[in-house]
Amino acid sequence: MNKTQKIIFLIITIFSIFSFSTFAENSVFPITKDWEFYWNQFISSNPTEEPSLYVNIPESWNDAIYQITNKETSYGYASYRKVITGLTPNKEYAILINESPESACELFVNGELLAQVGTPAISKELEIPHFSPIYIYFCADSKGEVEIIFHISNYTQRSGGILSNVFFGNRQDIFKYYILQSG
Repeated sequence: MNKTQKIIFLIITIFSIFSFSTFAENSVFPITKDWEFYWNQFISSNPTEEPSLYVNIPESWNDAIYQITNKETSYGYASYRKVITGLTPNKEYAILINESPESACELFVNGELLAQVGTPAISKELEIPHFSPIYIYFCADSKGEVEIIFHISNYTQRSGGILSNVFFGNRQDIFKYYILQSG
């Protein structure tokens, strides 16, 4: 590893250790590291069970499923959960996903369903797949925290899970970013 690579690695490591507010109140960042992954579960807010494992996104869930079940498949359902701390209490933030997760999803923030694309389900017969961008806004709670939960199912695609970046930032910056991305 050369000096530049070491510096970049150090910056990424520091970013993953500190809370969001340490770096950016006026920026847009992908939330990529250490998502809780619950295979074959649609969890509620503040779950009591332990996650099946931790995953990074964007990435197919196929490898995660194999780690859990020793089976090669992309079909099934799961929840992804991430808690962001250190935000300004009661301030508006937003999430943008250019391509919704494969193949159907619900997106909850602080326990409230804010977006649904298709109908995620525990079986192929009940799932209604659909794809579209997701843009939602919400407020951090009084402690400056946001809990994000995705319920995702996939019974139609070769890869499942969250295959696109989940961008997070204050509402105005995410909206500007969305407009620029939309062309």
